[in-house]
Amino acid sequence: MDLGSRGGARHTSGAGVSHNGHYPRPRPQLRRDPSFPRPAPAMNIFATDPDPAASARALDDRRLNKMIVESGQILSTALHLAGRGSPDLYKPAYPRHPIVLWAAADPRNYAWLWRHLRALLAERAIRTGGRPHRTERLVPLLRAAVVTTAPPACFCNCTPHPRTRDVHRAYRQTLVEKWRRDTPPPRWTRRAPPRFWSRSRGRS
Repeated sequence: MDLGSRGGARHTSGAGVSHNGHYPRPRPQLRRDPSFPRPAPAMNIFATDPDPAASARALDDRRLNKMIVESGQILSTALHLAGRGSPDLYKPAYPRHPIVLWAAADPRNYAWLWRHLRALLAERAIRTGGRPHRTERLVPLLRAAVVTTAPPACFCNCTPHPRTRDVHRAYRQTLVEKWRRDTPPPRWTRRAPPRFWSRSRGRS
């Protein structure tokens, strides 16, 4: 695994981002590794949108905090797998998990997740009034392996809906199902809930 040069993916001028600043619509999805035991450990990336910031904004307060830690763990493990680990990073976690392998497989995937982590931290600052998170110390260390601004090679579908071709739709559906079961109900402090949640409840 080479997080620094695979596939000629190095870009410096925003390649892969459309003229209006939005990320392209859904890319092909990466299927689960059939050799990986099911169910997979509770680690994921809720990629509800190709834009990493939009995916961060969609998360409820509870999962926002959880995804900050998990994104830091996934990125750290990807560097460990690439032989670029450090004691200052999180220890390797679930190195054979499909999401970890997705992040480590291509520098474009890794870069998207790093941008998502930054967006998660920025979103948490808005919702908590700037209270710091312990994962923030990893951001500059993880940034060293970001070599591209291109969109991911694909997205990994680690949802209960592996046959859904649109991976972002699969993650939106997964979150809606989780939120319906949440007790107490999900909250978005200082934010409106995402539209796909409002639509699922019959609200425009």
